[in-house]
Amino acid sequence: MPSTQNADDNVRAGYLTVGQLENKLAQTVSGSDVEEAVNWLARSDVRLVTSTITKDIAYFALAHERIIPALRRIAGQQLSLAEKANQLLSRRVSEWLGNDRSPRYLLSWREWRSVERQGPYLSWGAQKENKESLLLQSKKRTLLRALCVCLPLLIMACTALWWYSNLGELYRLHQDLTNATDVIDDTDTLNQAAVAFAAAWQTSRALNLLHRIPAGDALIPQTNVAEALARRGEVRDVIGLMENAFRNVDAKSPYDLLVFMRSCGDSAVSARDSRILQRCVETSASIQTIRSLTVAPDYAVQLGDKHLIRTLMDQGEEMLQKTNDSNLQARCLSILADLAAQMGDTKSGTAYLKQAIVIARAELANSQLKGETLAMLAYSCAMLGDQDEAFQFLHVAFKASGSGTYDREHELNAISRALKEFTSRAKDTASVRELLQFLKSQNNLEWSSDIDLAELEYHLATGTQHRPTM
Repeated sequence: MPSTQNADDNVRAGYLTVGQLENKLAQTVSGSDVEEAVNWLARSDVRLVTSTITKDIAYFALAHERIIPALRRIAGQQLSLAEKANQLLSRRVSEWLGNDRSPRYLLSWREWRSVERQGPYLSWGAQKENKESLLLQSKKRTLLRALCVCLPLLIMACTALWWYSNLGELYRLHQDLTNATDVIDDTDTLNQAAVAFAAAWQTSRALNLLHRIPAGDALIPQTNVAEALARRGEVRDVIGLMENAFRNVDAKSPYDLLVFMRSCGDSAVSARDSRILQRCVETSASIQTIRSLTVAPDYAVQLGDKHLIRTLMDQGEEMLQKTNDSNLQARCLSILADLAAQMGDTKSGTAYLKQAIVIARAELANSQLKGETLAMLAYSCAMLGDQDEAFQFLHVAFKASGSGTYDREHELNAISRALKEFTSRAKDTASVRELLQFLKSQNNLEWSSDIDLAELEYHLATGTQHRPTM
């Protein structure tokens, strides 16, 4: 019966054929049941449906519009979901339009959802635009309310997840560290905190802590923070910090200058930017010494900056003219030989090395050469292909080790470096074996961890070459 009325208002749907009725009720009633029901309703003793025949086709219509409200009450829960949705939409659109489209009369979430589910089966009629507008406005309000409810919950959930994550824990540690350092004046603690902040991308906090360290103790912390910033690629901050650190370098202290140059080199290599080392070399040119000059070349070679290598060679030439010390002269010539070889100028490198060897042989009889200088000469000889001279100078360097006044660490590092270069290039394994036997016999020699005698013996036994790790 509801199929013979208009769902939009209380009027009949007009005359419909049995086929049209079957199409409308296809989702709920079979075709045979529709035909049986129509015939029964059209019986003379029932007369709820009237019929007419046109061109041999039977048409059926509801007997009168007055029975529509009663039919709806009788149908009640038996109405299909689509019909209920159509009735609801028709009623609510009338209320909405009658109240000047007030938001108060938009569909609730449940109403909007029930109508949306029946989208394909809705009867739009003459008020299609108004119905669509009502549904759209209702949808927007529903989504806005859902967003207002869910967004705070989402923010709370994300905050909780972040708070208990590694990032949240790191944040809490930073806050605790910041609060703790506000009342701490210990240089070592401030140094460690500044490095931690620099590594955590909090450069301003790191620099603020450095400002609280007395100038006399600031060199090491400043270079440590610079190296941490270099690992992040902050080249401009590193250069600025190194310039500040240089102001705290004691010109009379070779140790301060060595620390400064090594930090500059480590920072440049970490950041893969030779501008850091170039700037440091230029800044410290006025107080450079041959000892500090031994640091920069290795870093310049690692960076592959030929302009910087050329600058260091110019400084080495200038220093060579200013000293009369045989140790420093031999050392300086050895550095120049290494740099020339790295520039591809083997001829100049060999010439520098020959001058160094002449000085070394003249002073060996007086035992004036230090182990570090002899090791540097051995390295240069090995690099330039003179393995016999490299072997001789290494052998003498081992014997002279510990006899000088220079600190032990630098001496051992120089010998380690020369030994690696020699073993990586030596074609005569017998000479290498002889050196290893000599090393084992020197029980009083405090070798650094850079030398692994067992590794060298293994490479000799397997016939493979030991490559330097510089």
